[in-house]
Amino acid sequence: IHYHKFIAKCIKKLKRNGIDVKTSPSDVSLFLRREVCNVSDHLAFMSKYDSEEWTSALSHFDGWTDHNPTMELLRLCSSRHCC
Repeated sequence: IHYHKFIAKCIKKLKRNGIDVKTSPSDVSLFLRREVCNVSDHLAFMSKYDSEEWTSALSHFDGWTDHNPTMELLRLCSSRHCC
């Protein structure tokens, strides 16, 4: 969603400078048109799933952090300055 918003900002800035991305033959305009379509298609596809389906698909995902209990305790202590 952030990327989609970024593309929209780029298009608005170009429009303010007199470049209509919808009709301009430039490579940048072509790229932005394709990206808008690709991102919109991706968001539409992802919205087909509800939260339960997302949660069940992520059941085996451990994340990017170390789940070692000792390391977790050290991380918590350091963030609270309790050690």
